[in-house]
Amino acid sequence: MKGEHGLSLHIGLPGHNLLFDTGQSDLFMQNASLLDIDPGSVDTLVLSHNHYDHTGGVPFFLKYNKRAKIYAHPKALRQSFSSSKRGIPESILKKIEVSDRGIRKIGFDEKTLIQMTKLKDRLVTNRESIRIADNLWLTGEIPRENNFEMQSGSTFTDSSLTIRDFIPDDQALIVAGKEEIAVILGCCHAGVLNTVEYVGKIFPGHKVRYIIGGMHLIGSGEARINMVTEYLEQFKGLRVLHGHCTGFKAGCAINAALKGRAEFLSAGSHYELEIA
Repeated sequence: MKGEHGLSLHIGLPGHNLLFDTGQSDLFMQNASLLDIDPGSVDTLVLSHNHYDHTGGVPFFLKYNKRAKIYAHPKALRQSFSSSKRGIPESILKKIEVSDRGIRKIGFDEKTLIQMTKLKDRLVTNRESIRIADNLWLTGEIPRENNFEMQSGSTFTDSSLTIRDFIPDDQALIVAGKEEIAVILGCCHAGVLNTVEYVGKIFPGHKVRYIIGGMHLIGSGEARINMVTEYLEQFKGLRVLHGHCTGFKAGCAINAALKGRAEFLSAGSHYELEIA
């Protein structure tokens, strides 16, 4: 198995075969073959948002799978930009014009965007919560209702970096039983609390049994991490499988707080989930 900075989860349910995000390359396809998973048998592809580390594998998937329905927020089909200068030496920055300093596209490449628009009936876009199957839902846009989870990042919707991108396309997948739910996160740009609280409004009275995926806590300070761990501790019987953008520091804090009910996700991990 090989890993990369990205997320791709294969979810098998009775009568349903789903792929949640595709990582940033064709690596998910290579790993799938080692796990005896055929991407051609996938009937549904869900894209949590447009960032390259979740959608970079899409062109490889489309080449191999000609039948799967694809779900995404309409904004996921537009480009995003980052002003991050990470990895660019200061000596080089001084020689680059201000408008070009570290600016990079972080969404789909243009060729794939054109390809996506030609999918017609295979492509389903949603802003609101939507039912995919009897026990599968997407949240749609997640309201930001607390201050400490507001993202102060450096993403924009234009190459001039004048319009902030608050990533409204960020959405989570819900696997629902009669009494319990599993919440599947991509990057959780809306924040774990905002996401789980909104899911609770979609499924009032249901118990949150699992939270799985990236929590975007990497680089967060202790105050925010502590608020998240204290929030997660209140859910009795909750199991958390975290990785990707959660970060090592936050991941260790969650593991310590939940005492055996949380662990890091890794490439090739396999879990059997029971949802009442």
